[in-house]
Amino acid sequence: MATGTVSVSDPNKGYVIITPRDGSGDITVDWQDLQAAGLTDLKANEGVTFDKGADGRIQHLRRG
Repeated sequence: MATGTVSVSDPNKGYVIITPRDGSGDITVDWQDLQAAGLTDLKANEGVTFDKGADGRIQHLRRG
């Protein structure tokens, strides 16, 4: 499981950007994935954990 920090949260546009702690590139998470994880209220600077699927999309997104 990877860790990162929410660097941008824009509920009006329906996405967040996560900066992984391992230094890999930023990841954009769309509204549907946030809803599925129950995390539509993520704010900038919050820590998260996640897995990255083979398609590069975030899976198992959680606070922490």
